[in-house]
Amino acid sequence: MPPLTVEISKKHIPTLAEKIDRFGDLDGQVQRFAPIKEEHELLRKDIEGALAEKPGELPAVVNGSRYQIQLTARRKERTVINKRKLFNRLKALIGLDGFLALITIPLGEGLDKNIPKSEHGTFVVEERSGARTLSVVAQKPAAA
Repeated sequence: MPPLTVEISKKHIPTLAEKIDRFGDLDGQVQRFAPIKEEHELLRKDIEGALAEKPGELPAVVNGSRYQIQLTARRKERTVINKRKLFNRLKALIGLDGFLALITIPLGEGLDKNIPKSEHGTFVVEERSGARTLSVVAQKPAAA
């Protein structure tokens, strides 16, 4: 009996150039779709505004001629009403270092508005580690 052989199909792994070209094709589609997405978002906000008086604790259903909108109950949101009291309670439970590990300071509002730029280096380090923006530029006209 001959040995059992298993043929492994070689799946095509796209090259970086192929990925770039596919990204470019999709980017064009996304750009052409932008006005539709914008209109969709405006209509969503308009419909939500029109239905704002519906009780928030219950789901609701509203009908059009061809479609139905099903609204969920509103999600719960929490707002700190006494920051000083919360700070003191957390500090007592987890200490000042524990509290500081929990908070996020908005740099624009906290640092930039209140502390001179010349002192920023004392508190923060700035480096180019953020996301990049990819811009697609066609190298030759698209095929018709």
